[in-house]
Amino acid sequence: LEGKVYPSASSRLRGHLILAHLDLLADANNGKRPDLKALEGKLNLTNIGLLGHSRGGDGVSKVIPLNRQLNKGYGIQAALFLGGSNSDYLCTPDTHTAVIHPLLDTDAMTLRSQAILDTSRIAFNDNVLRCNVLLTGANHNYFNSVWSPNNEYPGGVDDALPWGDLIVKQLTQEEQRLLGAFYITGF
Repeated sequence: LEGKVYPSASSRLRGHLILAHLDLLADANNGKRPDLKALEGKLNLTNIGLLGHSRGGDGVSKVIPLNRQLNKGYGIQAALFLGGSNSDYLCTPDTHTAVIHPLLDTDAMTLRSQAILDTSRIAFNDNVLRCNVLLTGANHNYFNSVWSPNNEYPGGVDDALPWGDLIVKQLTQEEQRLLGAFYITGF
């Protein structure tokens, strides 16, 4: 095990990283960060929405219970998983939750984030929105300009994978990002 970070541990670390950023924002809001004075008194940390793309979705699924377990008190009201993975199938109690599944996604083909919604619907008697969108023609990498081809970073690829015999017209990078922005903003 030495020197290796396993999915559950790395997801937990991502959750802690999100909490560290919320702590930084809280300090800025409370005037404890002169370098971020522009944020002083301007943030509402009782009404937070988080978005996680890919493994970032793991971090978002971890930060919700971590926030409660560590009594941080941040008001995480909403979570959106964009082609997200959820290695531990964590639920999201009392949290408005949306999942955008790219149909041609080779990285999250099993649609694991769907388990967040399905299990949460059954496990909790709360009054929150849980919704999902299966974005036909979308792949995993086009939501992220760094991972997409034809960008300033080397190694970006089109990772679309056909879904069996289903013939689906693939979206362009621009089309996919516009549709993503539409659904993200709508949620």
